[in-house]
Amino acid sequence: MSNCTVGECLKPRYARSMCQAHYARWYRNGDPLAGKALPGQSAYAFWALTEDREGCRVWAGGSNGNGYGRLSVNGRMVYAHRHAWQITNGDIPEGMVVDHTCYNRACVKPSHLRLATFQENAWNQDGARGSTETDLRNVRHMRDGWQVNITKHGKSHCFGTYESASEAASVAQSKRLELFGEYAGR
Repeated sequence: MSNCTVGECLKPRYARSMCQAHYARWYRNGDPLAGKALPGQSAYAFWALTEDREGCRVWAGGSNGNGYGRLSVNGRMVYAHRHAWQITNGDIPEGMVVDHTCYNRACVKPSHLRLATFQENAWNQDGARGSTETDLRNVRHMRDGWQVNITKHGKSHCFGTYESASEAASVAQSKRLELFGEYAGR
């Protein structure tokens, strides 16, 4: 039988590659070292609770109802992707958020994360939002075709009406790139 993967623990594995004590702490707090972390162990324990899935490094611990990983660090609940950024790159500057370039909320892979303003993060969304009869972002059905409307800084931009939904979706993606650059989303 192999040993627990948390720190230098020599107890036998029980579940999720951890001994029974570390697993119980992880189950209760989202952190196998909650209340007993030693210097340098937090980062190791964090990465031990991730797994590779479809090109992303995904947090396998607890999550909130929106799919963002959560864990306890020094007695405080934090988002897993923000903690991954801090472990890898240091503090998050005031007024900045950590944006997922892969659109996977559970992903903590440092190369899939970047700093963005709140507004840039809001622009970099995946899929349609709000009340829409299609799953096409910035495209809505009108009686004479499919219309492309994109809002930036409170101003609505209309980019025409098209015969097919796929043509309108293509125009919408192109125009989002013009308006928002690398934060155009999809």
